[in-house]
Amino acid sequence: MLALGTAFPTLTFSLIDAALFRPPPFREVGRLMMVYNLLTAPREPGSRLRWSFPRIRLLRNLSAEFAAVANYSPNLLTLTHAGEAEAISAEVVSQNYFSLLGTGPAVGRVFLAEEDSVPGAH
Repeated sequence: MLALGTAFPTLTFSLIDAALFRPPPFREVGRLMMVYNLLTAPREPGSRLRWSFPRIRLLRNLSAEFAAVANYSPNLLTLTHAGEAEAISAEVVSQNYFSLLGTGPAVGRVFLAEEDSVPGAH
């Protein structure tokens, strides 16, 4: 009982501390903005449609209002290995995604500029 009585408040404080008191792990958080596609009405209440990669590229080329423009699209993927399948959350991101947020990947390398300029490249 003592362990449960101690664990619950500790867990609660940790979640509140992470959500409310610590700043997000990005540089210049106050300058970040998320742009949604308002031209098409969402089909589900509360859902938002994101811009396509070609539209983001057009916005990046035509806009002097933004210092940088990056894109991401959340996806649910299936990872298979040795006959086992597992659903994982993933994001398809533009080449400058990590540099715009001021962070890097946990494993591997960031994307090169030419990897974002070839149509259909993954």
